[in-house]
Amino acid sequence: MDRIPLFPLNPDHRDLFVFAQISCYLLAAIQFLSLIGIPTTLAPIFDLQHTTLPDRIVVMLNAAATNAIFAVGYCLLARLLRNCTLLTWRVAVALFSVNALLIGISLLVKPALLGFCTAALTIGAVATLYAGRHNVISIIQNIEI
Repeated sequence: MDRIPLFPLNPDHRDLFVFAQISCYLLAAIQFLSLIGIPTTLAPIFDLQHTTLPDRIVVMLNAAATNAIFAVGYCLLARLLRNCTLLTWRVAVALFSVNALLIGISLLVKPALLGFCTAALTIGAVATLYAGRHNVISIIQNIEI
């Protein structure tokens, strides 16, 4: 009886983008932790005398939804990188590149330890994806239609 391979597109049975997957899971955890801290982080932003309760609720729900969507998106991207296609690779490179750019801008404005750690994760993920680009392209070219 033949066994079903864990990595059907990867004949070497090795995970090409393991650092990018770990980065995705860690970034999802960071998004989840910021989701938990939304009530405490957004409270100083509002001027309590000039902001109505519905406005505060809308802003908090918007921030919570954004963080939740990013956390789910990072987890899905990590799962998709396991059997990486060219489209998944392009989306991951674009996501991590934009993320690195935004983190770089935020570090210029306000340097922080979390920003440096997130930048290291993001730059490492881009480097991992860039190093594995030839494997993805060769796997795609070897698939018979």
